[in-house]
Amino acid sequence: MLNLLRASCMVLSFTLLVASAGIVQADNGGTHASDEANKFWQQGKTLWEQLEFRKAKKPFLEAGPYIQSDSDEIINLSREIVGGEKNSWEAARKINAWVYENIDRRFTPDLSNALQTLHSRQGDCGEYTALTVALMRAAGIPTRPVTGMVYYPPGDGFGYHAWIEAFVGDWIMMDSSWGEDIVNPTHIALARGDLLEQIRIINRVLGKIDIEVLEAR
Repeated sequence: MLNLLRASCMVLSFTLLVASAGIVQADNGGTHASDEANKFWQQGKTLWEQLEFRKAKKPFLEAGPYIQSDSDEIINLSREIVGGEKNSWEAARKINAWVYENIDRRFTPDLSNALQTLHSRQGDCGEYTALTVALMRAAGIPTRPVTGMVYYPPGDGFGYHAWIEAFVGDWIMMDSSWGEDIVNPTHIALARGDLLEQIRIINRVLGKIDIEVLEAR
């Protein structure tokens, strides 16, 4: 069973960082931490801790080859989904639900990026993850892909899977391909961060992991 990893940090950045205290729309179409959120995260934090936080969260707001969170299509859709929601957790739930409800679950032999998934409206867990991460980053929510293993009831066993982890005051794992706002306890994370690096890690352990279920409740 996997316990959710939690990290309590403060949010301060010019670039679209979000705290659970709330998010507000920015002039550039993205979002940024509200004054209330900034005050919450600054409390009791040294300048060094603030700078370290900015550095640590920045990669999880950036666009990439597979996560085009800077695309106008992604930004506009993210804004449409989030609407006037000012709470980052509720905004993350809205994005998670939209991807689950609007992308058809279908196996794809190759990993499609966020824009390709948005256009085709289909894919498996990798495509769901890429699009969800892009939409959340466009909304100003620090988000990272996660790969690992999960119990798959139809197969009566564990299989490799991908999902996301969003920072909404704490790091919370969510699964848009299964419609879970908080992942079920059988999600076992093996790698986080850059998608290509995750693939390399998974390839090294592929076929080398044995899982024995001792007790289920």
